[in-house]
Amino acid sequence: MMYIISQKIPAESFRSTRVRQYHCSTHFAYKNVVYVSMEDEPDFPAVFDIDLDPKRIIRAIESIKNTRIDPENTLLIFDEIQAVPKALTSLKYF
Repeated sequence: MMYIISQKIPAESFRSTRVRQYHCSTHFAYKNVVYVSMEDEPDFPAVFDIDLDPKRIIRAIESIKNTRIDPENTLLIFDEIQAVPKALTSLKYF
């Protein structure tokens, strides 16, 4: 499941304790948060099948979510990233 999260969403809505803690600690640091749960969104891993280019990955996420990801103002959270090894590997290039 993927969400666009605004500052109005309570931390309790996050499944992961670490994500809840991080959301609370960065609540005012970012204007937008894009949350991607790798386990709940079965089609999302295909984004990483083409290549590991971060610009292309970001464009794909923007397209899927119909939103703009601003590097200065958007926190991108990949929850359960270990479920998609190519996604985990792609972090080296961000």
